[in-house]
Amino acid sequence: MENKITGLKEHFILCGFGKVGEEITNTFRAEEVPFVIIDNRPGCIARIEQADYLYLEGDATRDEMLKEAGVEQAKDLVAAVGTDTDNTYITLSARGLRPDLFIEARASNEEARTKLKRAGDDRVLLPHNVGGQHMAMLALRPAVVDCIDTVIYSRGREMQLEDVDIGQNSRLVGLTIKATQSETGVTVLVIQKQSDALLPNPPDEEIIEDGDQLIVIGTKQQLAAREEALETGKPSR
Repeated sequence: MENKITGLKEHFILCGFGKVGEEITNTFRAEEVPFVIIDNRPGCIARIEQADYLYLEGDATRDEMLKEAGVEQAKDLVAAVGTDTDNTYITLSARGLRPDLFIEARASNEEARTKLKRAGDDRVLLPHNVGGQHMAMLALRPAVVDCIDTVIYSRGREMQLEDVDIGQNSRLVGLTIKATQSETGVTVLVIQKQSDALLPNPPDEEIIEDGDQLIVIGTKQQLAAREEALETGKPSR
């Protein structure tokens, strides 16, 4: 197992295999992305071994453990252990080891969310809030939520949503939305500019620039066939 973990690149590190962590791994497995779990609780380790996931048994707040999990080569780290304090220490350790690493964490309340952002998290989620908001939107706009859930979560789904970071060497820089959709075969739903301005349903004549982030939708075949055109020049998060 150690050799497999050492060989990981552009992988996800999940700290904590509680209820939230287990749901995260279900999605990782469905998406077929590489990941490794860090946990030190016997009950969680038993469930991890039963699921046959790559894991390290130890304290995720320690720099040595994050290094062993391949933090230098990782794409993303998720801090989902049971306490806000531990998630904060994990964030501080990971940010110190990899200033450019994309880090997300769970928090139990707004105060903890604020502190985790200060510690260096790129995204902080409150699971209870997310669940409540989802249920409210399901009550208000059930057809919309069902459609989004099908595209994002359903196994074996034909349509997929993807986010694409545009780097300066991307073949898409300087192309219009119309030309981009012709080039890639996928539909651009939203552009987020470096200024954080959001352009939903961008017009055909809108030009893609270095630093843009695109939200695109297409079939698995379209996205797989056009992966090079979409990803060339993509910076690490």
